[in-house]
Amino acid sequence: MEPYWQCSAEQMRACDVVLCLDDTTRLNFNGQDIAGLGPLSYEAQRGM
Repeated sequence: MEPYWQCSAEQMRACDVVLCLDDTTRLNFNGQDIAGLGPLSYEAQRGM
């Protein structure tokens, strides 16, 4: 990943403005028996 980060940093240095966006999408799998899911907003809500 280091080469990727270095390349990204170089590209950002060339810009006047850099936007850092965050994806807050939640995939809700309530009621489905799927291993490895964690809690969402509260413990009874399962997803990733």
